[in-house]
Amino acid sequence: MNETLLITAFILFIGIVLLKNRKKIKIQGIFPLLYVALLKTSIGLKSMGAIAKKFPKTFNAIYTTGIVIGFAGMLLIIIELIRVTIKLFSGGGSGVVPVLPIEAKGVFYVPFLYWIISIFIIAFIHEFSHGIASRTYNIPVKSSGIAFLGLIVPIIPAAFVEPDEQKMQKQQTRKQLAVFAAGALANIITGILFLIIALAGTNAMQEIIHYEGAEITKISQDTPAQQAGLAINTIITGVNKQPIKNTEEILKILTKTVPGEEWKIQTDKGEYTMKLGTRKDNGKAYMGLDLKDKITITTRNTADKIIIWLIGLLKWLFALSTGIALFNLLPAGPLDGGRMLKLVLEKYNKPRIWKIISTATFMLVLINIASGFIK
Repeated sequence: MNETLLITAFILFIGIVLLKNRKKIKIQGIFPLLYVALLKTSIGLKSMGAIAKKFPKTFNAIYTTGIVIGFAGMLLIIIELIRVTIKLFSGGGSGVVPVLPIEAKGVFYVPFLYWIISIFIIAFIHEFSHGIASRTYNIPVKSSGIAFLGLIVPIIPAAFVEPDEQKMQKQQTRKQLAVFAAGALANIITGILFLIIALAGTNAMQEIIHYEGAEITKISQDTPAQQAGLAINTIITGVNKQPIKNTEEILKILTKTVPGEEWKIQTDKGEYTMKLGTRKDNGKAYMGLDLKDKITITTRNTADKIIIWLIGLLKWLFALSTGIALFNLLPAGPLDGGRMLKLVLEKYNKPRIWKIISTATFMLVLINIASGFIK
């Protein structure tokens, strides 16, 4: 089915659900025309409590470890955000972009079915983990539910749990931090599991998967790739007569190459000559293009098609799960990372520092996203 029809049907479905439950809906405005619609329920509350009570010591140890992972992830993502922003202003690449099931400038495209299934699974895991962590520390969970981020019309689905904030604030700092970090921790762990299963599935299906080269998906301005005359959708099949089956092989050759070296690149559209440039950030050789594996799959039956589709879903679940987890750890506003840092800084009576960091982080994200639509 056409993706536009699927997206339209999905938005209509959300609209019907929200209209039918309009008396239960709570709207929270963010900016003009941008809002979050919250539909509160009691789904999963008993399960959260039952699971937490069954393994209290195990969950306490896991979520305490999650605090360390949460702050480490926060440091990692803020450093990466600063790095891509600097690179953005130096003209060396693109910044942070929203991940959506639409092909548009400034958007990282994900096929709709992969996107919507992944979002629901990731949101469920994230919020359910927050709920289990809350119950592990005897913090009541008042409600759970579905949320929709809307821009005029509801677009992006999400989930939420609502711990009792008054009871939460009376808990030790360690326990509050554990609850805040729980969602991202669960997404990181399950993301890694999704990847392991996907790699195992790919390995089992090797006889029907054929790698045919590295396909060019993007070429930056004023780079060796553009000067060589290469074009998007060109498939690189060799470098200096050495056959190339996938992106990994060409990157391995690149790491052993010095700036200024001349390559003879074999492609499905002929041979090109490229003189490699020098990266400004690390002085290494670069081409100035983005690549993806060119793969042909020769399915033998319906079962093969289903397995290949599921492997694709698992790979997207890994990418989106880890990406969303790290984004949630950014030290800004109501994000999990923001709440963690705010709690620690307020404990040491440094609320001003928290406001500065939160505002600066928000502005960096906004600049990166805006640049994708402007460039």
